[in-house]
Amino acid sequence: MEERIDYKKKGKISKRDVLKKLEKHQAGIAKRAEHDPVQAAERQLSTDFVVAMHKLTGSKILDNKNRLKKAIKKRDNRKAKSEKDWNDRKKGIHESMKKRQVKRRKNIAKRHIEKMTKKKKKGRRD
Repeated sequence: MEERIDYKKKGKISKRDVLKKLEKHQAGIAKRAEHDPVQAAERQLSTDFVVAMHKLTGSKILDNKNRLKKAIKKRDNRKAKSEKDWNDRKKGIHESMKKRQVKRRKNIAKRHIEKMTKKKKKGRRD
């Protein structure tokens, strides 16, 4: 049988997922350090080497928990602000539409009254 190869590009990983992966990795190393400190040190050294190689190639490495948390918080705050602005805009548009509708109804009623008074005046002349 032939092996099926998937050539689809994988999407960008969110910072939240990167943070979870980083915390899981650090927890694994800490757990391994309790049982076998030498193996944990080797594991940490190999990951440090991989990170250094990636940095040399110029790719961005997201391995700082505090910076990731800040970035996530900043994105959430931006999203909340945008949502608030959008709701305010929707509310303002709704209010202005209501005002315009009320104004239109008043003008139509005023024209109707004027028309009726005109008809009454014409009727009295004859």
